[in-house]
Amino acid sequence: MVYGVDYQTELQNAYNWAKENGFTNAATFDEFEPQAQLSRGTAAKLFALFGESVLGLTEDPAKECNFSDVAGKWYESYAIKACKLGLMKGNNGKFL
Repeated sequence: MVYGVDYQTELQNAYNWAKENGFTNAATFDEFEPQAQLSRGTAAKLFALFGESVLGLTEDPAKECNFSDVAGKWYESYAIKACKLGLMKGNNGKFL
């Protein structure tokens, strides 16, 4: 309940859409945690997937997107993709 309004139906619909479109790995709505804090890795994944699949953006292959602080992390490819799509950026070789 948010400000006295029950958003359960909207949240369930959002989870269903996110699951069907590969935006979440949560097996069930209860694992989805839509109110949880958003990490930069999860944000990069959401931006990259949404930008490409929903907005139809394409990567700029000439754009430099190498980030030393995400190398080897599960979201490295999403951070690079979000950068090349122009949705996120870095500074001094680090992902922001």
